[in-house]
Amino acid sequence: VNLTEMFQTPLPSAPIAPSFSLHWLAVDGVQPEIAQNPSKKKLKSSTASSSTSIPNDQTDNHTMVSHVLSHEMQLLFGKVTESLKSGILAQQKAVLASVAMDSGLQELMPYFSQFIQTQ
Repeated sequence: VNLTEMFQTPLPSAPIAPSFSLHWLAVDGVQPEIAQNPSKKKLKSSTASSSTSIPNDQTDNHTMVSHVLSHEMQLLFGKVTESLKSGILAQQKAVLASVAMDSGLQELMPYFSQFIQTQ
């Protein structure tokens, strides 16, 4: 291998540096109007071609996600909220200590948050 020839050849262009950008896909169930999201015009034109489209005045853009809890999780949530409402301090402390240490309650966190907010 001729080293002088190898050093005299021009270097290839550098690869493009990786970059990241963030944007909200949805805020409170509604898709914001930004360049990364499809515009309402595109959505209207795609739904206008389908025969089962719903008129725009009947659509609800603020949709809530429904969670399906297992029967055991529903029972646990009921027992925890019942114990917290009971007014018995020792029982409340035991329930709160149990909930604080249980790592399998991720599904119930939105429900606990809502319970705390309403109480």
